[in-house]
Amino acid sequence: MTSNVNEGQPVALVTGAGGGIGRAIVTKLAGQGFRIALADISENSLEILLQEIGSRHYSYLIDLTDSAAVINMVDNLAAKTGRIDLLINNAGTVIFKPFEKCSVEELCHENAVNYLSALYCIKAVLPLMIEAGRGSLIAVSSLGAFLPMSTSPNYTASKAALRGLMLSLNLAFREHGIHSG
Repeated sequence: MTSNVNEGQPVALVTGAGGGIGRAIVTKLAGQGFRIALADISENSLEILLQEIGSRHYSYLIDLTDSAAVINMVDNLAAKTGRIDLLINNAGTVIFKPFEKCSVEELCHENAVNYLSALYCIKAVLPLMIEAGRGSLIAVSSLGAFLPMSTSPNYTASKAALRGLMLSLNLAFREHGIHSG
């Protein structure tokens, strides 16, 4: 990691940054003085959002279901900033058709975006947070994590898995000053 002149400013990595919830999160964090890494699969959304919040932030056009790309993104961000204080896993997707009409590939992709992408990001940032002795891991989930949804059984399962991961991580890494929710 390299030292940065903005060492005192906290750094947040926000996935799914270009969409509605992600955009609101980014805007709020920018107003609170965070340097923000915007991660999204939509180049246009990233460009527009980066123009709105300013050039002191970072932008990553990325497929978060690619674990190697996630590692490269986190390594690049850490090299530029020297830290990652907050990870907000907001990327998500839902299939809008009946379960029985979904292909296995579609269901696997839904799981990869909703659960595995968060897992990849967490695994990539955890060593930095453990070394720093602090950090926050946040996941944007869904009511589907608590209540079964007959219209989207796979979505419900992926969000329930994400919720279980976050609850368990909070217990596992509390002693390292890392909180999750």
